[in-house]
Amino acid sequence: MKLSPFLVAALAAGGAQGAPIYSAVTGHYYELTTEWGTWHEMRDLAAQRSLEVGGVERRGFLACIEGAEEQAAIVAMFGEMISVGDDVYGAWIGASDENNNGEWQWVTGEYESSPRTFFKDGASVGYSLWAPGEPNNFLWQNEHYVVWGWGAAGSWNDLFGTANAAAVIEYIPAPSAIAMMWLATGIAIRRRR
Repeated sequence: MKLSPFLVAALAAGGAQGAPIYSAVTGHYYELTTEWGTWHEMRDLAAQRSLEVGGVERRGFLACIEGAEEQAAIVAMFGEMISVGDDVYGAWIGASDENNNGEWQWVTGEYESSPRTFFKDGASVGYSLWAPGEPNNFLWQNEHYVVWGWGAAGSWNDLFGTANAAAVIEYIPAPSAIAMMWLATGIAIRRRR
């Protein structure tokens, strides 16, 4: 992995970087890395990072963006594009079609052991925000990984595995003891009925 001087300059000019940022919309934390590398390198970097929330350590993972609200929250934190001048870099997120070409799945975080399909055979079966003409396996390359921040509204692009980009890391805090108590109370009330 490398520290990208271009990305550092772009982030310093307008995007957030460094410490994870809490989103009240999702209840999750997000971080845009200043390091850059291949999708696999950044997936491994994300898994090595952790965040302590309420005394509980949570492992990071490449972000799984599952709805328009989450997409908008990430754009509000980091801007629409990861670029310097006319060069677009993007940031890896936790999606891939390497298991089945054309079937895009969330494969990190809670979906690491059980991938979740969101785009298959050219159609959305869940939330996606591809840039115009994407995904496209450009020049018949096997572009099996997704970068966020490729265009307007933080749209997505498929890229080949040896490309270098930053990463959007997501952390899901553990439920608080109070939230668990309310959940247990709700379950107990339902069972009595």
